[in-house]
Formats: sequence, structure tokens, C-alpha cells
Amino acid sequence: VGISKICNVLKNMCSLKTLLIGNNGIDKSAAIDIASVFTANLQLEYVELGNNKLQSEGITIIAHALQQVHHLKAISLSNNQITEEAASYIAGFINSNTRLEKLWLNNNFLGDKGVQVICQALAKLNTLKLLHLE
Repeated sequence: VGISKICNVLKNMCSLKTLLIGNNGIDKSAAIDIASVFTANLQLEYVELGNNKLQSEGITIIAHALQQVHHLKAISLSNNQITEEAASYIAGFINSNTRLEKLWLNNNFLGDKGVQVICQALAKLNTLKLLHLE
């Protein structure tokens, strides 16, 4: 309920460049609200969603919205219980973004196949300076 109210306010802030909502225990039920913030704030450059409980279902919704955020330079999705099911969606937003410099995906459950799909997308990205897959 709290994140939904915050997201409703943030949707009206067209100048939002940084969104730091990591370490809040946010689960997949909030993914639609978070995605709406992304589609309303296409100038976002840095997003911190690490250490939540978004899981693959929530990350899939968020990654789809991130395909519209072309100015994104850094995003942390670490420790969100993401499995290889969401890898193609993560690859999709990587493919649509030409400015991404930093990506944190550590402490998830992407598996070999998921990492391979993401790495194929990253191979086309010449702006990446940091990748954390630990």
C-alpha cells in the first residue's frame, strides 16, 4: 500500500532522474506501480531496486517498462530472487537502451541459460562500464 502511494506521487514528477527504492522488501505485487513511474519519467538515469522481493514476475513487468527509458545509465536489480525466466525481458530492456553504463544483477538465480541470454544483449552494448553478476 505504501509503495503504491509513493508511486502515484512520483508519476507526476516528470523531472525525476534518480529513484532509490532498494532495501524495502517490495514484492512483485508492486511491480505495476513501479513500472508506471518509469513510463511517466522517461528521463530516469539511475534506478536502485536491489534487495527487494520482486522475483521474476515483478522484474518482467518492470523490464518491459524500462524499454521506454532510453536515458537509463545505471540500474541495480541485485538480490531480487530473479530466475532465468526473466532473463529475456532483462535482455529486452538492455537492447533498447544505448546509454546503460552499470548493471547489478548479483545474488539472483539467473542460471547459465539466463546469464547467456543477458550476455548476448550486453555484447551489443558499447557503453557498459560495470557488470555485477556475482
